[in-house]
Amino acid sequence: MISYAQNAEDVLLARALSGVNCGFYVDVGANDPVVDSVTYAFYTMGWTGLNIEPAQSFYEALKRDRPRDNNVCVAISDRESECVFYEVEGTGISTIVPSIADAFAEHRCTPRRIRTRPLCDILDEFEVATIHFLKIDVEGAESLVLRGCDFTRHRPWIVLVEAVMPGAQTPVHRHWEDILLNAGYRFTLFDGLNRYYVANEKAADIESSLSVPVNLFDSFIRNNELAIREKLAHISSLASDYVTRLEIVQRRLDRMLALYGMAEMKRSYDQYAHTLAISYLHYGVEYGSTKGSFLPFSMLAGKDALEIVQMCVPAIKARLAKISQNLSDLIIEPAIRRLAVDTGEILIPLLNKQGYDWYANSPPEAFDFTAERKLGLLDESRVVYDLGGHHGVWAAYYARLPGVETVYSFEPSIINVEVSALLMFINGITNVSTQAMAVGAGTNDSPIISRKGLLIDFVEEKFLINDFAASAWQSADFIKIDIEGYEYELVTNYDWVFDMTTNMHLELHIPHLERRGLDYRRVYEKIPFEKFDVYNSKGSLLEAIEPTTELSGYCSLLLKRK
Repeated sequence: MISYAQNAEDVLLARALSGVNCGFYVDVGANDPVVDSVTYAFYTMGWTGLNIEPAQSFYEALKRDRPRDNNVCVAISDRESECVFYEVEGTGISTIVPSIADAFAEHRCTPRRIRTRPLCDILDEFEVATIHFLKIDVEGAESLVLRGCDFTRHRPWIVLVEAVMPGAQTPVHRHWEDILLNAGYRFTLFDGLNRYYVANEKAADIESSLSVPVNLFDSFIRNNELAIREKLAHISSLASDYVTRLEIVQRRLDRMLALYGMAEMKRSYDQYAHTLAISYLHYGVEYGSTKGSFLPFSMLAGKDALEIVQMCVPAIKARLAKISQNLSDLIIEPAIRRLAVDTGEILIPLLNKQGYDWYANSPPEAFDFTAERKLGLLDESRVVYDLGGHHGVWAAYYARLPGVETVYSFEPSIINVEVSALLMFINGITNVSTQAMAVGAGTNDSPIISRKGLLIDFVEEKFLINDFAASAWQSADFIKIDIEGYEYELVTNYDWVFDMTTNMHLELHIPHLERRGLDYRRVYEKIPFEKFDVYNSKGSLLEAIEPTTELSGYCSLLLKRK
């Protein structure tokens, strides 16, 4: 059996009702027609039922996905009237109980007046006869629902009721259980979330099978687990093709080298060495000393990407050790992540734990540049600025876009600059200019320290953003700002930045700002909404936002000029 329910309620019910074919259910508080649904497994087995759901979005989904069922958009209470429905869209915590709504005040709650009806009236309207089970999940309104039932005329074989405080494990059945007990039902099981009751007249047939928790003998699999298994099976089916694909990639690489020759690869290697030699000047390391740490190009020519990275690692560790042994010790056994994107394949060198955590397994849609491209923010871009370049993945993506001439990447962490420069080399990218500098509202020669106390960087001269004001900055077509909370200083001091670029990606790290006692709204209010359409990117989802939208957490704001 495939279980779709949140707590395997459908498995327990299927066991108790195993002798029923094409039965009938009533679902009060039906929520989503599939996800976490107690009744969907029965629907797939030919059952029909009555789904009652006051949230409009879920009601529309039920009508679409449950055409055999009767679906009603109303709130259930003990009388026909009206009430305030506190809706938290897309969740299962909407309620008609004000105290419950207050408990979820941190969620975006939309109150609206809706009609209420007792359940017995709706059952009469649809001429419901036999009910094999009644499920009640109404976020605190259970007693109202039960008082609106007439158990002398409508007797579900089984009644299951959510029996804990919404969002907690506090039992609440004392408020309504007597209604069921006095109506001729007996309690059989509490599964940690719901309490199950069986009609006295059905107890002999059902009670024993409804008294044992779900266990391995029920032979079921959860729907999300099945999806994972199917995905793994699909991956396994592709395994035999993977070697062939790698061989094709290698042949393409061979053709590329034959076409452009070793001279192009040598030029990329020279830029790699030059970028780092310039970067280490900030730490008092002579240009020639850094250049001298690089292997002769002839030793790397003809090697694959992983071999090149492995051969470069000892020199990387040695260079970092001149600044801090702690930095050098962060370098671990390297690997290569091959990230397939719409512009081709980006080879990402994984040299430290941060790189593995961020890039080893993230799917392409987790990278915000997919949303940037989807919105058209990079169309016709020639000059791109990447403030907070990290390991260079975004800059590498931008560099390969049609029409992009130069990407300026600013990254103060020298270990990140090492990874970024190596990434550009192994990908043959030469139109990225990596600057080992921080961008902010003023100069600062204080050490930048990580949360673990390890020295990340020591920036003796911070690159001033207002240096851009009179020159190249004015011709920026796109800018990404991801500077770990210091977007506050940058935007609040230089709000003209919005006039100096066509489109923008602004990372707003609200937790970082809150730890520093800063209000993200100071940044937010600087955004000229009259000039930009603004979206919050959440993976593959884009949420259009307005000046009044409340934000939280780590926000990726995408600004498209109107």
